Amino acid sequence: MIPDKFKKESILRWGIAQKFILCILLFSFLVTLVLTGMQLYMGYHAGLGAIEKSIRQVEESYLPGIINTLWVSDTQLLTTQINGLMKLGDVQYIDVVYKDQALVKAGVFTDEHVIIKIFPLTYTYGDKTISLGRLRLIFTLKNLHNRLMKDAIAIIISQSILLFLVSGFMFVIFYFLVARHLYALVNYTNSLEVATLETPFSLKRYKRSWGKDEFDILAGSVNDMRINLNDSYSLLKGEILERNQAEASLRENEGRLKTLVNTIPDLVWLKNFEGVYLSCNSKFEQFFGAKEAQIVGKTDYDFVGSDLADSFREKDRAAITAGVPTINEENLVYADDGHREISETVKTPMYDDERQCIGVLGISRDITDRKKQEAEQAKLETRLQQSQKMEAIGTLAGGIAHDFNNILYPLIGFAEMLQEDLPRESREQESVTQILQAALRAKDLVKQILAFSRQSNQELKPVRLQSTLKEALTLLNASIPKTIDIQTKIDADCGMVVADATKIHQVVMNLATNAYHAMEKSGGRLTIVLEQTQIDAIPLEFSELLPGNYARLKITDTGTGIEPSLMDKIFDPYFTTKETNKGTGLGLSVVQGIIKSCNGAIHVYSEPGRGTEVHIYLPIMKKMKSLDRSDLSEPVQGGRERILIIDDEEMIIKMEKQILERLGYHVTPMTGSVETLALFKENPDAFDLVITDMTMPQMTGIQLADKIRSIRPDIPVIICSGFSDQINSDTSKEMGIQGYLMKPVITRELATTIRAVLGDPR
Repeated sequence: MIPDKFKKESILRWGIAQKFILCILLFSFLVTLVLTGMQLYMGYHAGLGAIEKSIRQVEESYLPGIINTLWVSDTQLLTTQINGLMKLGDVQYIDVVYKDQALVKAGVFTDEHVIIKIFPLTYTYGDKTISLGRLRLIFTLKNLHNRLMKDAIAIIISQSILLFLVSGFMFVIFYFLVARHLYALVNYTNSLEVATLETPFSLKRYKRSWGKDEFDILAGSVNDMRINLNDSYSLLKGEILERNQAEASLRENEGRLKTLVNTIPDLVWLKNFEGVYLSCNSKFEQFFGAKEAQIVGKTDYDFVGSDLADSFREKDRAAITAGVPTINEENLVYADDGHREISETVKTPMYDDERQCIGVLGISRDITDRKKQEAEQAKLETRLQQSQKMEAIGTLAGGIAHDFNNILYPLIGFAEMLQEDLPRESREQESVTQILQAALRAKDLVKQILAFSRQSNQELKPVRLQSTLKEALTLLNASIPKTIDIQTKIDADCGMVVADATKIHQVVMNLATNAYHAMEKSGGRLTIVLEQTQIDAIPLEFSELLPGNYARLKITDTGTGIEPSLMDKIFDPYFTTKETNKGTGLGLSVVQGIIKSCNGAIHVYSEPGRGTEVHIYLPIMKKMKSLDRSDLSEPVQGGRERILIIDDEEMIIKMEKQILERLGYHVTPMTGSVETLALFKENPDAFDLVITDMTMPQMTGIQLADKIRSIRPDIPVIICSGFSDQINSDTSKEMGIQGYLMKPVITRELATTIRAVLGDPR
């Protein structure tokens, strides 16, 4: 209800009527000021116009008479004329001055807010103009200002009285037409109660002759609202009754649910957003060793250690952040009897009707037996998985070798042509030589990849271990942190061994990486020693060696060492003591295989806490034969035959064409197998040799060779391949292919193969 004081003083309160009248007063006052200013401005200009009129009257009517009077020197008449001018409106002072001496003057000159007008007095006598002095009139603006001030005061007073009367009238009208009905509506709405909903709202009207207005519509809307409220209250009473019945049913269902949750063999609990327990089942009571009443309202920190409680809270937050159920495994120790379980815990964020997170529901199931079964199953599947993984890696390695060979081929070819074009003693010649050496080193690396993918046998040849160690040390210095001191002692006179240089590089990198991992946390010293030694009496650990000269490679670290119980397992495939993602267990087994393939031996000496020392023995070549370089000094043999070359790599085609044309051949390059076959069908006798890539879209090199030979059986064919599991040098001969080249191919090898297929040049 509205207080009585509000009812009595409502007409005087700062309400809509007062604001309305204030706005009208402000606007009217602004308009009055503007209109008054305009009126005063116009009056001011009218006063100035009257003065200008007086000046023109003096100039037209009085000035000639004054000049004549001065000419005849009639001072009395001049005084009379000047006094007559003083009768003009707003004239304050007049004088006639001749040579800075006032002849006649009238009035008082105050020199404030005046307009001064000076007329020169001249008399024309014959053809001469004679100056008789000047006439000065001073008009005052004081009278004009006083008139304007009186007019402004009169306007403001009259307008203020008018505004006051109009505003008061409008205020009364506004109150009786609008404000009093608003106050009546406020009184009614504040008095509404359930018991008064039957009483309608009505307006106090003195006359209805003007018809309905907005307040009648408002009164109707209020009464409609009253009726709706009354109806809603009736419905609400029915809903309350139904809700009471539903709550009773809900309590009964909650009892059943509680019984169901308590019979579940899993841990079940509910926490709020802050990690406070809201509920749990009987299995969870066993975990904490407390009843639900003791658990509810507390957090994990009240029952378990801070580390475990932190872990629980972190996983709660992870589920809340993810917005979806999260699953994790936990090792739980039950407080009631101390037994341990491996549990799979699902934490699900709980939301209210407005999708605001209110807590986390947790369910934890004992998976101890399942984990044991999975562990056994994992052991059975490990070998199969490793086998499949190695097979997949081999396939991937073969694919990489193919693409890499296609990159190396033009690199080697263009470098050879550049080397041939440059002067022998130029600095650029040396740079190109280094490029070729690096490319050929990459070629050897591809051979290693192919050997790993079981597509190539390793190539054993004389190797200087000093060079291989130098390359490996360069890589190690760049990759191993400065906390590990690398020391070397390499015998420059150590003899050559028969091995694969790339695989020896792999051995050194593998053993050095193992040493680095053993010293990664604490730092230490890595020592690499190469020396030549002679073995007469074979030690027991190197029983597979024969007496003779050997290159001994020792790699020593000051790391953690190896436990004696593990020494017998270090060369087993897939055995590793490293952390996850730091090793596959293949390193030492691969190293052992490489060393044995070179007729060498390896042995590891180690003690826990005292580091590890690896000894590798490789037999020194008994006799170093001088390399026959006569074939390298002889010029590459070319010819004038017509050669059709096909490869889907534009760069390779461009490079092969330049090389063959340098050798004198007539070359037709093609990049598509289908287009090549169509070209060959048009003129089969236009070519003496076909050189084709093996792997091409639409048609492989073998398929293209078969179709070409079906058209012309005597045409010789050479197939080039970066990698293919369908063809090699042996299978190509079985297919009737005259030549097979493995990319990347050096110029001498390409030229020699062509001449071997075509015979002596024509």
